[in-house]
Amino acid sequence: MVDYSNHKLNSWREHDQYGKLSSRHQTVSLAGNYNFDSSALTLKYTKNEKQYADGYDLPEEIYFKNRRQVTDSLREYFNSDDFYITYRASLSSETELLTYANLYKSTIREREKSKQSEYNKSFFKTQIKQNYSKENYFIVGIDYFSNQLKPYSKGKASGKNSEKKDMGIFAINELKFGKFTFAQGIRYNRANYKYYWRNLSPIPEDKRNKEGKQEYNNYAANVELKYDYSNTGMIYGKLSRDFRTPLTREMYYTLNASKLKTQTQKTFEFGIKDYIGNVFVSASAFYKKINGEIYYQGTSINGKTEFINYNMGDTRRIGLQILSEQYLDKFTFTESVSYLNHKIVDSDFASRKNKEIPMVPNWKAAFGVNYKPTEKLNLNADLVYYGKYFDSDDPENIRSKDKGNYATVSASANYKFENGLTLTARVNNLFDKKYEDYVGYWDNSRQYSPAAGRNYSIGIDYIF
Repeated sequence: MVDYSNHKLNSWREHDQYGKLSSRHQTVSLAGNYNFDSSALTLKYTKNEKQYADGYDLPEEIYFKNRRQVTDSLREYFNSDDFYITYRASLSSETELLTYANLYKSTIREREKSKQSEYNKSFFKTQIKQNYSKENYFIVGIDYFSNQLKPYSKGKASGKNSEKKDMGIFAINELKFGKFTFAQGIRYNRANYKYYWRNLSPIPEDKRNKEGKQEYNNYAANVELKYDYSNTGMIYGKLSRDFRTPLTREMYYTLNASKLKTQTQKTFEFGIKDYIGNVFVSASAFYKKINGEIYYQGTSINGKTEFINYNMGDTRRIGLQILSEQYLDKFTFTESVSYLNHKIVDSDFASRKNKEIPMVPNWKAAFGVNYKPTEKLNLNADLVYYGKYFDSDDPENIRSKDKGNYATVSASANYKFENGLTLTARVNNLFDKKYEDYVGYWDNSRQYSPAAGRNYSIGIDYIF
């Protein structure tokens, strides 16, 4: 199978000194399946080429006068190669082996086409699934992940690579009895990092450009109970503990070169799903406590904005969500609304306790309609609303909660030809709503990343 896509998007903002801000994205994928008597092999290769160009954030005094203005811009050239291999084998009528491997390499080049960075990633997983009855099974497996970020200076490798090696073991069990399903899972993980501290404040001078090493040991676990009270309806409840170790790029630029803690998360969720005639309805509620939430904050250093990583503190989220879909002949209508009560419950910074989490709205809502007049033509329209929030650099909630509070409307259409060709057209922000993708605060001013106004995109996909 061959899959090809090509997309182009012209920025709605003004030109910079190099001309029009235009982005392109081209993807080619090759895939093949090989079936044997009791096993199967899948191979896939994907090539990505991206050219990205857009303007940077604007200070408040410029943003409200001309949000299309470009004071500085980012132009990057991205290339990646992605290889996948999956092997699945039936060792017996009750036992299955699954092995998966992935190799990935990408490079980013700057405006002058000189190499800025190189990123390499490898992932391997193998697991055995044992069915110990018709509907019950047990899975045990291991996985290994490694990545390496190579920084470049003036097109040459600096030699100060950042690396992460991650090893995990896991087990999953699912047990069904009558209308009940009981699932459990557990994972142990060890992550090792090697990196070089940035040569920049607030990293202490005696650590700048020096090698750093860290190791993290963590576990995750979950239990879930589901009850199918009818052929279409079910209720469920689940309790989980998850974790997030820092990204490699987060490790080497922290507040005073402090060690980032693992972000751990405990969640309890319960909900219900059902079909009532031609209407699907789901409702859920959850309580989530995050310890050591990893965060970054914009700070002006030597005339340039840098984003320092640190553990914000412990946060709490309580959420409710309702979703419904109605199926009427060739139409599908979708509505959803969610409410999130959130705050920082504990922090090393006393001024942040019991304050709301920045950039997180309390309310979100969406409405969508899909119309499929034929099997080949698909038409969509959607409206999305985001409530108010504090700007990203305001965990103390000292400025007004006046960002967000906007709704956007988008529409799209795609047509599939019998020869494997698909044409896609989309209009984003149909009514040219003015809002921001990001709002921060530095240089004694709010800084705005203006969201795109009305914009159009056309795409071509070809599979043969």
